[in-house]
Amino acid sequence: MENIMNRWYDAAGKRSSIREYNGKDFSDELIRSLKELIAELNHENENVRLELMTSPEVFKAPFYMPPIVGTKYSAAVIALNDAEHAAGCIGEAFALECTACNIGTCWIAGSYNKNFIKKQLHLRGNERLMGIIAFGYTNKPLRGNSRGKKSPAELAACSPAAFKDLPEWQQVAVKCAAAAPTARNKQEFEFEFSNRSIKIYPTSGNMGLANLDCGIIMLHIELGAAQCGAFGSWSINNDDAICFSLI
Repeated sequence: MENIMNRWYDAAGKRSSIREYNGKDFSDELIRSLKELIAELNHENENVRLELMTSPEVFKAPFYMPPIVGTKYSAAVIALNDAEHAAGCIGEAFALECTACNIGTCWIAGSYNKNFIKKQLHLRGNERLMGIIAFGYTNKPLRGNSRGKKSPAELAACSPAAFKDLPEWQQVAVKCAAAAPTARNKQEFEFEFSNRSIKIYPTSGNMGLANLDCGIIMLHIELGAAQCGAFGSWSINNDDAICFSLI
């Protein structure tokens, strides 16, 4: 587990949203490996599943949406209505493992062919399509992208000097969270700190994607904290804050 946490932490610093791919197909061996990864992630939470799709038809979105080009590969992120946080966490784990394999990724919340995908997925019961993750080989270097994003101190709602006074594990956790993707790149959440915890407060519904975003942030918080030997558990408070508390 420690090795995969380190691997995903390193990938978090390289990951950026890629919308242009080079059209190169994956080998049969890599497809098998990705299917095995999806099976492992699906086993982590019975209320969330990823499903691999290999059709460019997925990306035929309305003309006014920014297109995804040069790949046929995507993973549908499917969850029960009350498992949105877990969906964000598990989907992001898949994206980070792709990044670790030098595969580009992009979370997509709306610019995809919804009718085609729903016919392919055969959603069960209360399942809902949360979004898809496009992925594929790209000629662009994977080296992260902080353009337009808030700094770690801004996310922590404090001055750079005050940020440096936080415990090291909280600083590293917030820095990792600052690199996380969020819907429309808005980073619409705030942090609150105590000596042994970090709370995440969504500051917007973000078009219904706030919980998915928080799930992504939750994974990044855990990855950053683990780099300092800090491990914890999650809870949802009465004030709707999501709290990571050290164990």
